[in-house]
Amino acid sequence: MFKPIAKEIKEEILLKIKQGTKVPVLADQYGISAKTIYTWLARTVCPPVSWAKYQQLRRENEERKRIIGMMALDLEKEKKEGYLRVAKNKQLLADLLGLSRKQIYYPRKKEMQD
Repeated sequence: MFKPIAKEIKEEILLKIKQGTKVPVLADQYGISAKTIYTWLARTVCPPVSWAKYQQLRRENEERKRIIGMMALDLEKEKKEGYLRVAKNKQLLADLLGLSRKQIYYPRKKEMQD
């Protein structure tokens, strides 16, 4: 059966816990369930969030996910553009040296050992 516990007693119990007294000892001493005391501790460490605050955090989280997604797409785009730039540079190098692109991309093993 639920019995209301005075605010002063609750604060006293929480203070004793902060001072180092074990929860089961206080539960026996005050005749309160240890689960109740642990619930009090959880609520003092992480108080319940209002619906408005929850909605605000959810919107912020969605916005951050959207921004991260856009950044990932930009990185992929830059990576692809970089590959194209390298390919164009190798073609230019091959033209300047009078070589085929194949010789630039796949040098002979003998040349690699030199």
